[in-house]
Amino acid sequence: MDAAAFRPRAVVVLRELEPAARRRYVAMLADRKVQSARDGAAWVANLRILAPGVDAPHATEKPSTKARLPLRDRLQAARTTETPPPDLAGINTLAYPHFASLIWRAVGTQPAAEVRPLQWLMRTAEAIYDARYRSDALALQNDQAVDRFPEFVISVFMRESGIDEIVEKKCWALLCSTEFHRSHSPEAEVFGRFLSEIWDVDALLFYLRGRSEVMQATKTTLGARWATEPSKRTQALVLSPNDVQRVARSVWRERCDELVDTVEAFRETTGCVEASRFLELAVGAYVRQRDATQPDVAALLEAEADSYVSAVPLPALVVREIRGEVMDFLRTATCEAATCDEVAKRLPELRSEAAALVDALAAYAAEHSAGE
Repeated sequence: MDAAAFRPRAVVVLRELEPAARRRYVAMLADRKVQSARDGAAWVANLRILAPGVDAPHATEKPSTKARLPLRDRLQAARTTETPPPDLAGINTLAYPHFASLIWRAVGTQPAAEVRPLQWLMRTAEAIYDARYRSDALALQNDQAVDRFPEFVISVFMRESGIDEIVEKKCWALLCSTEFHRSHSPEAEVFGRFLSEIWDVDALLFYLRGRSEVMQATKTTLGARWATEPSKRTQALVLSPNDVQRVARSVWRERCDELVDTVEAFRETTGCVEASRFLELAVGAYVRQRDATQPDVAALLEAEADSYVSAVPLPALVVREIRGEVMDFLRTATCEAATCDEVAKRLPELRSEAAALVDALAAYAAEHSAGE
């Protein structure tokens, strides 16, 4: 006997449910791997639920015996493989090698280039920052290791929704939107540096601590600037010299004066210092000072970066920018190595990925310069 035609008799709107009921429905959708589709501005999924005592009709088609692993298990498995990410029209996925590869391997295989507004990107980024700071604080309290930032971002989306298509769509939208807005938004540029791992988890923790201190000192929520409702949005937070002094003393006591001087020099040229710019200046100074404590390692990485860009046939200014990206990549990838010998042993493992990064950046720069 063929399975009965599916004619839904009730509509359930998830956002109208109580939190506990909403979680139950989302869990059912995830457990049964229900496919969803866009209907206007909403996502719709059909789910057959039988009344008590009613048997399911016999289907002539046998169910697939090849069950897909749960999303969390696939993310864990993806961390141990290195398949390159797919190309997206106009989007340099290789600028985010680990994040793009994780999406490709763990979440889904239907990449779509979707650029969302800056408000959506930064609202999402601020929520991720909040979640990461809480997670880092708990990990430090329990003396536990922290996840790499791209892995953490995907885990956040997985907690929000266990439905593959929704997680995948948000991941690609985050990557594409970050890459698009980085060129004109300092806040997006900072988030992009963390997502691409140019700035590592140590720099991220410093940034998040500074962000928390700024909000405490000013009694302001930074994410309110990007609120969904225009009436609830706040203006960009401008820090006074006293604010700068208090926060700098809290987050980087041993180099407080140097950080204050850097920020005040910026204020003299621009007239004011927004909180986002202060945090960018602070984490940049922190990374430079930290990396400068190992001059031998720095010299080794400088020579390695020079070898990759020596034959790039582009203007010197562009080559310097590509070299800077490669240096940031090498610093992040070798940050756990304590000595020159350990760095030297690690470099051969990174050469194919570094070379691919240079090729992608050079091709991207050549294409855009040709169009100008």
